[in-house]
Amino acid sequence: MTGKLTGSQQGLYLECIADPESTLYNLPFLGLIHENTDPERLKEAVLKAVAAHPALNAVLAEEADGTIVLKTADTPPEVKVFNLSDEDFAERKETLVRPFDLNGGGMFRFRVFVTDEGVCLFSLFHHLIVDGGSLNLVFADIAAAYDGRPLSD
Repeated sequence: MTGKLTGSQQGLYLECIADPESTLYNLPFLGLIHENTDPERLKEAVLKAVAAHPALNAVLAEEADGTIVLKTADTPPEVKVFNLSDEDFAERKETLVRPFDLNGGGMFRFRVFVTDEGVCLFSLFHHLIVDGGSLNLVFADIAAAYDGRPLSD
């Protein structure tokens, strides 16, 4: 997949590269799922949902004429699972939202945290690849994949 940026995306891109340390257009989510959630099954559900929406695994690239485009990343997405105490998790939460590398880096992150309290899902998306509506779809597909139901079209 390769596609040109829309006018809105071009403006957002220019604003972001002017301040590469900004997290203004990062869309974070952190939720306690349930203490009985299987973290590996959740990880696999996330990967299935991402695979169903290839635009999520996009990176920015520069064409020969200087045009910035979105293209599918060369590397598959990863979801890491961490086992942490509640204290360690409290410290880790402070560092979860950080800038994306818009020079060829991925524009989303998922982490699964297994803590004393239960299983937490963290996601971070750059607004260049999602909006509120598409986030709802991604999370609905994660739930569907976890439950073994079909994902949205």
